[in-house]
Amino acid sequence: MSNWPFRFVHAADLHLEMPPFGVSEVPEHLAELFLESPYRAAQRVFETAMAEQVDFLVLSGDVLDCHHTGPRGPLFLVEQFRRLAERNIAVYWAGGRVDPPEAWPPSIRPHGCTLLSVDRQRNIQATPIATDVVRWLSERIVVDTQTRRDELETLLRERMRGLIDASPGIDLLVSWTIGGAGPIVAQLRRGILAGELLGQLRKDYGFGPPAAWSVSISVEPSAVLPPAWYEQETIRGDFLRHVARYQGSPSESLGLAAFLPAHQAAGAMAAAAAIADPATRLGVLREAAMLGVDLLSGEEPKS
Repeated sequence: MSNWPFRFVHAADLHLEMPPFGVSEVPEHLAELFLESPYRAAQRVFETAMAEQVDFLVLSGDVLDCHHTGPRGPLFLVEQFRRLAERNIAVYWAGGRVDPPEAWPPSIRPHGCTLLSVDRQRNIQATPIATDVVRWLSERIVVDTQTRRDELETLLRERMRGLIDASPGIDLLVSWTIGGAGPIVAQLRRGILAGELLGQLRKDYGFGPPAAWSVSISVEPSAVLPPAWYEQETIRGDFLRHVARYQGSPSESLGLAAFLPAHQAAGAMAAAAAIADPATRLGVLREAAMLGVDLLSGEEPKS
């Protein structure tokens, strides 16, 4: 290229056809944001290109699937390309898996991101620019045997305020994992306390703007239980010995299909395939062990 230096923005995988997924219940006040977030994030990419007065924009695939966006997707892109053209910013689009050139509607002409600056010596400086409007975060908090409910609430609030301060203007979806040990962990696993904390976090931070919505609170399964529990001649001991047998025999089927009605057999087969993964299987067995311990040990399990 003879025009040195030059600057451009690179972006890919905008997937305008794919709103966020993986949240079992979308709060009503965030429903529009979920539906609009792919377009709003893409809009920020184009606005970045114009604000930075770059020479061109590179889109390297999987921008949209026209068959799933309907007319809105192509029309949105045409409008953005028109705005760029008015500023003499060219667009170079390399089609990907969902948007090969031949899939573009014949009635319309085809034309997070990174700002790249190339100087006369052909040195490249890359500057990542966040363009997301919804940010997914997974946060882990560790408690111990002395942690009380009010202390856990304080930890959650402090962490949430830190997340909000670190992402100004961004709506957050936060999944919480609580690790460690102690009575508070057993209470969380039983569900009531986790539900209360989740409701409080949603009430205090989930309505923004911007919103910081807590998606879930889950408990990290303990990797080690007291060895003496496995030796006890109790229902709990018998249960843990069965779990340990499955842990030591990775090829042995867990027999989950036997616990589901016939019309859910397909789902059981899919679950069995997923659990065949060693890490997933180990996680499931740990969860089962902890659930059994909670149910069979009374209010506060003791070693």
